[in-house]
Amino acid sequence: MKFLGPDDLSWRGDKLCRNGSTRPLIGVEPDSKYPDMWRVRLLDGSLSDMVSRVRAKDAATCIALREANAPLTSKLRGKTSPSELAGCDKTAAPMSEPVRTKTTDELPEAA
Repeated sequence: MKFLGPDDLSWRGDKLCRNGSTRPLIGVEPDSKYPDMWRVRLLDGSLSDMVSRVRAKDAATCIALREANAPLTSKLRGKTSPSELAGCDKTAAPMSEPVRTKTTDELPEAA
């Protein structure tokens, strides 16, 4: 199983499908009172807040990817750093001396 990315999905009108499928994963629809505003029809059937159509499609894509990749990302829970995700046990060595910058009091006066 591999992670899905935005390139693995395509819009068919207002429905987002996996490439090669006609079964929608999620969709957007115009608000019933404000037709220029759009809502995401969430996976539980509820509707999101009103946003522009572009933002609704972006949010729907993010939600679909999060849900599709959930089984894979659950394996990463508890990992807190890139080195842990990569399986490394080593941590970076501390810097030998802190980097010091001049304060405005230490800068030379302008002539």
